[in-house]
Amino acid sequence: CPVCSAKTTMSDDGTFIYCPNSMSCGGRLRTSIEHFASRDAMDIRGLGYGYIKFLVEAGHLTKISDVYKLHEYKERLYQLDGFGKLAIDKLLDSIEKSKTTDLHRFIYGLGIPMVGLGTSKLISTAFRSLEVISKVNVESYLDIDGIGEITANAIVDYFSVEENQEIISE
Repeated sequence: CPVCSAKTTMSDDGTFIYCPNSMSCGGRLRTSIEHFASRDAMDIRGLGYGYIKFLVEAGHLTKISDVYKLHEYKERLYQLDGFGKLAIDKLLDSIEKSKTTDLHRFIYGLGIPMVGLGTSKLISTAFRSLEVISKVNVESYLDIDGIGEITANAIVDYFSVEENQEIISE
């Protein structure tokens, strides 16, 4: 990995190479947060690459759920060069608004391997709650037209990781 120097891993289907250091790699963390904040996911306007890079390097963002804790640093953010009060207020307002999004956008924003926007819509339509989605077995995912074995396994694997469960809970 060009960021953390970990040995990279090939995806099971051989389509991409990635850093296995999940959230302990600064590059993967920044990318995960960018994806989470994107228009198709949580649509957090104002939380772009520059802010994310700075907030990760400053230690304010160590996982995607930390986005919802940025209000705790509001006064500190006001004091930083390049961060105007109005921009910070708009960012925090956008973060607050993102808390009431559609389930499929949240699922997509988690960055589950093999789960794009379309698959997240299929999942949320079939199971209708995050609690159910996080506990469903591979066979139940395979019952959904459009979800194959690799994707079903990736979803179940994602929800079996305790760190991911904690992030979702937060």
